[in-house]
Amino acid sequence: MKKTHGLKIISAIFSSLLFCTCAAGLQPASAQSIQEAKAAGSEFPTNITAERMRYEADNKQVVFEGSVKVRRPDFDLDSNKLTIIFNERESPSAESSAPEATDDPLSTMGGGEIDRLIAEGQVVMLRDGRKGTCGKVTYYVDKELIVMEQNPVLSEDKNTVSGQKINFYVRENRSEVIGSEAKPVKVHIMSPKAGQGE
Repeated sequence: MKKTHGLKIISAIFSSLLFCTCAAGLQPASAQSIQEAKAAGSEFPTNITAERMRYEADNKQVVFEGSVKVRRPDFDLDSNKLTIIFNERESPSAESSAPEATDDPLSTMGGGEIDRLIAEGQVVMLRDGRKGTCGKVTYYVDKELIVMEQNPVLSEDKNTVSGQKINFYVRENRSEVIGSEAKPVKVHIMSPKAGQGE
């Protein structure tokens, strides 16, 4: 019974994590079909591997460290570290009972909503032939905002864009690249040779 409860919590974390992070795949054309599948209650297989995982109750977060790999059919994410940060849990109602005591630290997490996800260290995102690399990615769940920092670069084939910071506004289906004097926005586009693409 205790183990089952812990596994349900882990399953909920992973499914929430991966649905959120799938948006980080540079807004692919299949995003709408994924949203429709989620609304219909469909599930996507998700695999996360890392050298270590720890739950920090005081900080309300789960941390994966060391060769972190997130895999699902429509999205890949690699990083050195992945942190899932939860919102403050609401106070339990009068009818609800106290959580069951258990040896499993994950079972005490409750069904708290995810506040944000942070991938750090040699971050690589792959989806639909597009690639994003940077030192840090933060996904703010409520805002549906993805922020790429620390030398962010987006590429597709030989075309690239880079800057100080790249923001994706998932809800609005738009993005912006922000530069600075030290790190200006750079766009590299390979045009087809004359006669190609006609």
